Amino acid sequence: MVIQHYAKLAAGNAFLKKAIFYAPVCLILSACGLLSPFKSDHAARIQETFDDSREAILVFGLTNKHARVQLEAGAIDEDAQYRADWTNLYPIFYGAADKGFVLVKVPANRPIAITSVSMESSWKQFWSGGPFQTCKGQKVAVFQVPRGQVLYYADFDFHSDGSALFFSAQDNLAGAQDYVSSRFPALAGRLQAANFSSLTRGDDCQKMPSTSTKTAIR
Repeated sequence: MVIQHYAKLAAGNAFLKKAIFYAPVCLILSACGLLSPFKSDHAARIQETFDDSREAILVFGLTNKHARVQLEAGAIDEDAQYRADWTNLYPIFYGAADKGFVLVKVPANRPIAITSVSMESSWKQFWSGGPFQTCKGQKVAVFQVPRGQVLYYADFDFHSDGSALFFSAQDNLAGAQDYVSSRFPALAGRLQAANFSSLTRGDDCQKMPSTSTKTAIR
């Protein structure tokens, strides 16, 4: 069944501060998920270090091979709005899909959102164009994985249209099961389906000037 969740993400004539900072840090220190899907030992490391007493596993698909997503931990306020935690030094994940899917360890029970998306096909284009980013009042996809669980949420299809970015989501549990079975066999028997939340963002995105020609969403 197709789940139609369409949202507009702010595109930047202003970068997200953390998105700019993370890229060189990840390249130098390999401190976040940017490089992880492409390392041969990634799957083994995830399975060997997964602490199901305090962590969970988040799985979702990306149908567009150019999409690179940033996942941020945050909180849901009293108005049921998502707010990012800007005190964290690193994102939960930043990178592209591995064989169409993202599988990442996350803090258990913590709201995790897709806060920034780059649709560029190279790092040169990334730096000149900047990512699309969510800001106050816009919808974000939010996941909250219970402790010890391995949950698949949806396949996301991102499409840029000038200064706007839209996404839709549909179920592909069978594809996710095949992926996890082949790449993370120790987790395959634990994979279950879940629904993500489409929540309004309650905090302003952090910005800094850039040379991007893209404009904010109207």
